Amino acid sequence: MKQQVKIGQTDYTVLVLIRDTAGAPKTGMTYLSAGLDMCYVRVETDNDVVLTAGASEVTTLTGVHVDWGFVEVDATNSPGIYKLDIPDGVFASGAWSAVVSIICTGCDPVHLEFVLSTYDLDDIKTAVDALVGDALSDVVEGTYTLQDCMKVLLAYMASKATGGGSPQITFRDTADTKDRIVMAVDGNGNRSAITVDVT
Repeated sequence: MKQQVKIGQTDYTVLVLIRDTAGAPKTGMTYLSAGLDMCYVRVETDNDVVLTAGASEVTTLTGVHVDWGFVEVDATNSPGIYKLDIPDGVFASGAWSAVVSIICTGCDPVHLEFVLSTYDLDDIKTAVDALVGDALSDVVEGTYTLQDCMKVLLAYMASKATGGGSPQITFRDTADTKDRIVMAVDGNGNRSAITVDVT
């Protein structure tokens, strides 16, 4: 599964599922485990593919970020799950995408793919806040997908195209979930509404 990460991101940590060659969770590994090797490959903006080898480092579950830091979470309660501190170089400018790979003796290889982007969800929130102002402030407090934020922005743009002014954006509460964004537009004494499904 691809993850989108902003270019220049530092101190980024992920959780990795490692399985043995039979598909069962691999437990008991440390940063010194036999055959444990790590690297990352980047597709650079000139379309060169560059591989950078790495070596796992000691860390703890609550320790500070260490490039290639690797530690098991809990062999009993989260078998096969490991904390991995991604090297800052993976997200440095000058590349479109990157793949972090982990191989070890008796393990299936693990590949984590990252799409490098010039923006992230916080950037979209900031942009939408600037356009819409306080009308959106209550909506975006919490975790929403980039897709949801873009739908709000597109609805706003559509309202401006119709000549509306002072748009109001809210989530329509239903018994099940907040599953619709509703934009009411006041313009020249007329009132219309744009409803966007959130999926």
